[in-house]
Amino acid sequence: AEGLLMTRLSLQELPESPQRTVAELDVVMALGPALINSKGYGAPDVEEVCLRAYELCQVVGDVPQRVPALINLWSFLASRAQHREAFELSATILQLAQAAGRDELVLQASVCVGTSNAFLGNLDLARVHFERAVGLYDATTHASLRFDYGTDPAVIALAYLMILHLFLGDDERSRELSEQCEAFSRSLEHPFSEMFALCFV
Repeated sequence: AEGLLMTRLSLQELPESPQRTVAELDVVMALGPALINSKGYGAPDVEEVCLRAYELCQVVGDVPQRVPALINLWSFLASRAQHREAFELSATILQLAQAAGRDELVLQASVCVGTSNAFLGNLDLARVHFERAVGLYDATTHASLRFDYGTDPAVIALAYLMILHLFLGDDERSRELSEQCEAFSRSLEHPFSEMFALCFV
């Protein structure tokens, strides 16, 4: 994270230009997950970077980073228990992801919508979105997502499904998912994803 912060400071010293804006957008998009993993989802630094990424996307226009920037902003809102705002943003993210026609964005968007519904008590709807995310996930194709967003999306979906089935009264399925989530997270050799799974287990 420190190297990215230094790069960002260097960029800010350059004259304003479209090239500088795009370069700063690339840096803050990489900085978001690094700060999430080092300081936590709800850290003030994470908010500043997420909001800046969103602002830069607005300046640059319809760029590939737009949906990922909104996903990072959603993560911040959800971690701060701003669930109504996060829920509304998740619907926008899913709509944009589907319009883009990119499976990896629809996968991440499904995790966002599932999580927001879970926090608002819409358990059956949350389950549908998490199951969709797991169904879309491919360990090879989507390996980069755990680095792009800080946590593997399949680990998140399995962890929440484990809890949802417990709340919905299916203890046996919850135990199965618990074992699956823990084993899968260990197989990734991605410490933050493993920590996420173990917190839920």
